[in-house]
Amino acid sequence: MAQSNANQLHTPKTILITGGRGFIGRALTHQLKSRGHRVRHLSRSRRPDTFYWNIEKSEIDPEALRDVQVIIHLAGASVAEGRWTAGRKKLLRSSRIDSAKLLYRALVESGANLERFISASGTGYYGVSNEKAFVESDPPASGFLADLCVDWEQSVQPFTDFGAQVTVNRIGIVMHPDGGFVAKLKPLVNAGLGSILGTGKQILPWVHLDDLVDVFVQEVEGVLHQPVYNIVAPATTTHAEVMHALAHAVNRKIWLPKVPGFIIRLALGKLATELLESQDTQPAQLISEGFVFRHPTIDNTFLF
Repeated sequence: MAQSNANQLHTPKTILITGGRGFIGRALTHQLKSRGHRVRHLSRSRRPDTFYWNIEKSEIDPEALRDVQVIIHLAGASVAEGRWTAGRKKLLRSSRIDSAKLLYRALVESGANLERFISASGTGYYGVSNEKAFVESDPPASGFLADLCVDWEQSVQPFTDFGAQVTVNRIGIVMHPDGGFVAKLKPLVNAGLGSILGTGKQILPWVHLDDLVDVFVQEVEGVLHQPVYNIVAPATTTHAEVMHALAHAVNRKIWLPKVPGFIIRLALGKLATELLESQDTQPAQLISEGFVFRHPTIDNTFLF
């Protein structure tokens, strides 16, 4: 079983994380260090164990790559921050794809001996459907978000040139009481202002931060080694169920009327499709390898 194998002895590795100061990166860094790994970050700000890079200027400190065995590529501007204007789309692409190209060039120049390259991606790869549950073998959809995910994933495949094993993680909405999706909604729900978007019946692909971190750690340590994983909880969950679970966790109720879909579309443009349509994504590969989820259902997700 993947979960039990993760507790066996492992060789500490030197790991470089892009986006390491973010919500996911901080939790992953803490867990990796607790297991004896050496972790470095890339950032525009210099801190202990943090090396400088600037994607726009195509600059990176070559020392960041010295003796690095694993790179975890989490860098990428949030797709959920407002409308997808032309400028926003450019940033979403450059923060993911140009950053990967910068890493590749730096590795060529450094001559580093890389073992593993692990990249984030998104379940937006599959698009939306009210009829199908998506698994890793399904083809990509079309549209901006799907195209972004495809180009993102393609941008990291050249790292096999270094003899590295490349793994792509298609991640759903990340849930945790202290950050991400939940942190944005909690103040509204606490104030009694939570509401259901659209019908509320749309299926959301989500994963608890604990399970997400566990998957990355097991990839680093060689327990999980396939090229693609859907990192989502196995239980199918609707938007309404998520909102009611969050309200229950803070001793509130959802009492406001549902927000009609046309209002969401007016406010968010094409981004609204991702909020109003179903995307049932399943972690087929993780399940086949025996990965054990700590939070398989939404019930307790907001309480821990």
